[in-house]
Amino acid sequence: MGKVTDSQVREAAIVLAGVVHPHGNVRKTLFDIHNRIYGSGLSKTYIVKKENPKTMCGSCIKRTLDNFWKFYHWEFQGEKESSIEFLGRFGGGSYENAGRKYTPFYTTKK
Repeated sequence: MGKVTDSQVREAAIVLAGVVHPHGNVRKTLFDIHNRIYGSGLSKTYIVKKENPKTMCGSCIKRTLDNFWKFYHWEFQGEKESSIEFLGRFGGGSYENAGRKYTPFYTTKK
């Protein structure tokens, strides 16, 4: 697995920004960065187990995507990518009083 670098996390964030249902190479990128973060021990809260990249379970894929964004939003200590922006809570609604009980939603800047 090896250590994951800040630039690898930022590159994955660019690829995954605005994605709701990852397919193909986007899905490969998602599972690769997720498992690298897990292997490096970089996340203590959101990425706590290795995920199977060959899964066909939609809920498992969505959980992996949500956990990446939670990690990126709250745990990632590196410099955030400037070409993507935080839009709020995935699915809409207020996030001000939600604490950390929501999935952050990022998209590419226009």
